[in-house]
Amino acid sequence: MSDYAYKVFSAIKIMVKWVKLTVINDNKPNPPLLNDWGWSVLIETDKWTLLYDADTESRVMENNVRALGIDLNRVDAAFLSHYHADHYGGFKYVGEVRRGVNGVCSRGR
Repeated sequence: MSDYAYKVFSAIKIMVKWVKLTVINDNKPNPPLLNDWGWSVLIETDKWTLLYDADTESRVMENNVRALGIDLNRVDAAFLSHYHADHYGGFKYVGEVRRGVNGVCSRGR
């Protein structure tokens, strides 16, 4: 692990007691989950829940969120890593389900 990664994870450990990552889509088919070229992960802690990216398509997000038993109303914030369709396409569905969620977008491309 790099020094930077160690510092980041050490800081997170101080802020929260536990972290759970649930991959919603990672380009690999795994029925009943659908897949498309995209990425999305739910990051849950004892203090907050963050949606990191939202795949390519709303239908994939909707199916996989339901199949995984994820309650999007528990999401405190959504983060878009960069403005590519394979990372933001499912935010339409997320916005329909979780109105008013705080969003953050990186300045990268």
